[in-house]
Amino acid sequence: GAGNFLMSLDRIGLALGYAKYGLVQTLVDMPVEDAFRGGVEVVTDELDEEDLKELYRFMEENKDYEAIKESEMWARLFGGGALLIETDETETLQPFDPKKLKPDSILRFIAADRWELILTGSSILDIAQSGFHLRTESRNDVPYIYYTQPLHRSRVMRINGKKAPSWIRQRLQGWGMSELERCMRDITSFIKFQNVIFELIDEAKIDVFKIQQFNDALATAQGTALIQKRIALNAALKSYKNATVMDAEDDYQQKQIAFSGLADIYQELRMNISASIGMPEAKLFGQSSSGFSSGQDTIENYNALVESGVREKCKPVIREVISVRCQQLFAFVPEFDIKFRPLRVLGAVEQEAVDTSKQ
Repeated sequence: GAGNFLMSLDRIGLALGYAKYGLVQTLVDMPVEDAFRGGVEVVTDELDEEDLKELYRFMEENKDYEAIKESEMWARLFGGGALLIETDETETLQPFDPKKLKPDSILRFIAADRWELILTGSSILDIAQSGFHLRTESRNDVPYIYYTQPLHRSRVMRINGKKAPSWIRQRLQGWGMSELERCMRDITSFIKFQNVIFELIDEAKIDVFKIQQFNDALATAQGTALIQKRIALNAALKSYKNATVMDAEDDYQQKQIAFSGLADIYQELRMNISASIGMPEAKLFGQSSSGFSSGQDTIENYNALVESGVREKCKPVIREVISVRCQQLFAFVPEFDIKFRPLRVLGAVEQEAVDTSKQ
């Protein structure tokens, strides 16, 4: 039945939903954009300030973080994504060796979704047992095919979507679940309600004509044509002169449909979507909190989800990309840590208090 259908297996449905509905794009993209807001800081004692500037510039020119963000977005949308390592080596079946890299070497990171990667042989079982697959030992050295190109496992950095229960995990071939899996029903209800509102608006004003001997006129082709002409002329006069003309014995009424209770239902549906997605309405719909609440508590909950659900998941990939770029630029990989900017943005009054305290 429909209850057993997994949205995560519907590649076309997910792709079209992302392309057509801004709400879907927001829930997929916004947490990732927020996670990388302000950039990523590399903390190390083995590189000086000039080296770090060169590293940041090099990664920015090659759009490394854009590729990382895109792979995480595809993982959220489709339940799985990957960052592929492309070099000038013609043989992609061979292991990737960062020590062969030079500053002028061709090195590019490509974002891919789970459907662009075909799993081969025993790799499905290996991947099902590991959430993040990054150069781990496997019985199959070439577990992926990117379109028609086989890829060595060392050239693929995988990011899984939300982990699924074991029975579902087998159907997903070891990949994770789409973020839309848990909230598609609420989003569908919201979209259907919007369509109903538009239909009601279209039919909100109905003209009712009471024409003498209407049924008798319909009995003949000439009479039917005259009635159609009469109503068409009436509509033309209304749109042109905002007037209606009729026989003295005819009658005309206009009925107006009342819209009551729709706003309450609309708000409830928005709350349901926010609850199922895990994002406050202020982020999802761009609406500020009403009443006495500042909405800060809901934003804090959202920030916690971004920290644990996006930043922590991306950290291994970010570390790997920085390591490869350091090897390329400086011929060694320093000991380093990465720091994200705080998610909470202080208000003007709070920031002034912090600045005063520091001073």
